[in-house]
Amino acid sequence: MYSFDLGLGLWRGISARVMFPMVDVSFEEGEESGSEFGIGDLSVWLRYGLDLGGHTKPLKLGLAAGVFLPTGGTVQSDIPSNPNFVSGTVDPLVSLDASYTTDFNLGFFARVFARLVAYQSDDYRAGHSLVYMTGIHYLLLESLLPSLGLTFLNRTREEVAGIEQPNSGGDWIYVTPSLSYVFRKGVLAGLSLNLTAQIPVYQFLHGTQLGEEFNITAGATYQFQLFEIQ
Repeated sequence: MYSFDLGLGLWRGISARVMFPMVDVSFEEGEESGSEFGIGDLSVWLRYGLDLGGHTKPLKLGLAAGVFLPTGGTVQSDIPSNPNFVSGTVDPLVSLDASYTTDFNLGFFARVFARLVAYQSDDYRAGHSLVYMTGIHYLLLESLLPSLGLTFLNRTREEVAGIEQPNSGGDWIYVTPSLSYVFRKGVLAGLSLNLTAQIPVYQFLHGTQLGEEFNITAGATYQFQLFEIQ
């Protein structure tokens, strides 16, 4: 998956973010193989962040809420680990995150993310997604941030005309290594690049579905603030 993010600092810990995803999928089933490329649903959300812990404030907490907008057209919901699939409806999203960084630049993080599909489109309703993430990261040279985490995903079954579909939904556990680089100076300040892999170590699929070998996400994020609060 490729993603382009735009973040805007608004006021006293409140920020807005927009993510535009593109998904490239290759698959094999027996002697058949193929690929699919398309645009996933656009996500827009507001986040409130709070820094705690004295002068250095190593503990960071965040709460975010927003929506997925049905802008995608070709990438369907049968990509289980991708939260930017096409549902055809406006879907609420909520997220909680926390991180703690020690004096030795070693950090711990956790996040809970939910996409709630409340509506249906043409008698079809995609399944809800609930994601738990936890892991560690280490800051190198003030800009390079490698991390290693675990991702737990639960996807509920899809529905067609109110009937649950047996070949949908499931549970996944991934080992998730990641590498980020943040530009802190010069004309590129505020830009960050990220490369993340998801390697499944457990997959429980309802019915007959394609399993996953690995997923790779490459993203670029730009964050800026219009003014600084004194």
